[in-house]
Amino acid sequence: MCLKEEGRKSCHSRHQRVLRTLFFEDLLDDTEVLTTNESVEWLNKSIDPMFPFLEAGLKKFLLESVQPLIRQKVPVVGSQLSLTNISLGDVHPKLGPVHTNLDSENNCVELIVEVNYDGDLTLDLDAGLASACIGSVSLHGELLLGFGPLVDKVNPIGGMEITCLNLPQVDVELSAKGLLLDYFSIPNLYTALKSTVDELFCSLLVKPNNIYIPFTSKGIDVPSAKYKEPIGILRLEVLEGEGMSKIMSSPKPYLKAQVGASQWCSQSRQGGNPVWNNLDGEAHVKEFVVYHPMQEMRMDLYNSQEFMVDEHVATASMHLKDLRGERMQVPLKTTTGLPTSANIHVNAHWYPVGDSFTKPSASVSFLEASVHPSRQLLSARVDRVSGKNLGPGPHKVRVSVGDRVVTTKASHAPQLPQLLAKKDRLIEVAKSLHYAEVDVTRASEILGISETDYRKFRDQQQAYDCQPLPARNPETERRSHNIWGDLVVKKASETAREEHPQFGQILHTPINYSSTMTMELLCTEYTNGKATEQVVASGTFPLDDSQGPYRLGDCTIHGSTQVKDFLLSKSISGYNTQNKFVKTASA
Repeated sequence: MCLKEEGRKSCHSRHQRVLRTLFFEDLLDDTEVLTTNESVEWLNKSIDPMFPFLEAGLKKFLLESVQPLIRQKVPVVGSQLSLTNISLGDVHPKLGPVHTNLDSENNCVELIVEVNYDGDLTLDLDAGLASACIGSVSLHGELLLGFGPLVDKVNPIGGMEITCLNLPQVDVELSAKGLLLDYFSIPNLYTALKSTVDELFCSLLVKPNNIYIPFTSKGIDVPSAKYKEPIGILRLEVLEGEGMSKIMSSPKPYLKAQVGASQWCSQSRQGGNPVWNNLDGEAHVKEFVVYHPMQEMRMDLYNSQEFMVDEHVATASMHLKDLRGERMQVPLKTTTGLPTSANIHVNAHWYPVGDSFTKPSASVSFLEASVHPSRQLLSARVDRVSGKNLGPGPHKVRVSVGDRVVTTKASHAPQLPQLLAKKDRLIEVAKSLHYAEVDVTRASEILGISETDYRKFRDQQQAYDCQPLPARNPETERRSHNIWGDLVVKKASETAREEHPQFGQILHTPINYSSTMTMELLCTEYTNGKATEQVVASGTFPLDDSQGPYRLGDCTIHGSTQVKDFLLSKSISGYNTQNKFVKTASA
């Protein structure tokens, strides 16, 4: 059996083992099989005719998102690096099997789809003096499609979430042309390319990051559906390693750990049996926020190098249910999956989120709170900001509790062009854009309207222009444009009432005991092409369950906060998942 087929079967059996641990045996015995291995072939067949159309979007994504990041990370020739000759090839990704869960807590149905791609995607990385070529790409992981929340309507699905519980395994086959890249830059180039792809995946599609598409605007709270509450935190402490000299020369190892999109790196230690917990204390402890019981912890061991790229030596991957809450010996495997005689010793403690909130007593000192694990989960919801003199933006909201700091993604205030106040001017500019064949996205941005509204105008104008000259009636054209203009100006006047940053985001962060929190409004300013964040306003508020608003001088943050205690538990296996998932099926 080939390694790829073994990997797919092991992934399927791993899912079954996890289900038997997390969900009770009697639930599995009564499981209704919703799909079979063969039944997902219709999905693969459906992808085949769509795959060629992805090439244009892929090229745009690589040039606009991947290329700038690689240029920053590759030394010497990075600034000259360009991606050229991009082709998807002929091999398509394979989907399945599919595992189905009913998440009763969030009231949604989850489909976990395994994705396997060993394709012939090719592209060239041209650095002027030399070039490199990607000849193939492999990707193996699981995609979660969440349908919910479920509502009592003809269409019972409120929306769809697209995300990955764990970072997919992505690898590329890289070959070089030219002495410069062969001798010096290939290791850096491969590392930069691999880290860039992983970074983009994490920022876009790995929990808690996701794409949420609402199917209706009534009966659902979109921020709550997109930014779901965590189920707990995992506190990892790296203790020591053994057998490092058997898998690396001149060992100076350090550990990278990852749960979902959250990554952490320990300090490096010298020797074949390095000890981490005898120095620096908290420097080798990391708390990971966990959003789903099917998430995994991945650990990668690197050997620190003086003048070369750090060597990726070994790896380990464990399901969170295997972390028992006491000292554990984790066996390491080579990067190709072969067992080694080296091990890492860790402590892993699981703290699920409770339902209550305990206010800290006055006797809890700052030192006592700081040396203990996080005690509570803060969920800060930021809907919008209103006020005067906010600046042009973009804006962010930063929430701080002690040394814990979380920040929203940037938000722009809706812009209302002055020309919208004059209907005739609006139509004149829209005609000019139409006849200049400006694309829909750019034209709608110039006009300050939606793409849908611009398309309505364009369709009206095209229908009029296609009429024979004798049949054209200027009065009909003017009347239709006036109706279109009236609707757009009405929408603009409604938008004008909300000329402030709109967020609709919920920030979740573990915190220590505290009685106050700080909120700040940040505005990004550009000076000589460089962006700097300035604090526009700030305020300190009691830390408790509150509905806001929060007044920061001349501006106001509209939102709410919620605080819940973490419960003490020895392992994630002790987490009661019966209320989390009530039925599961795999195919």
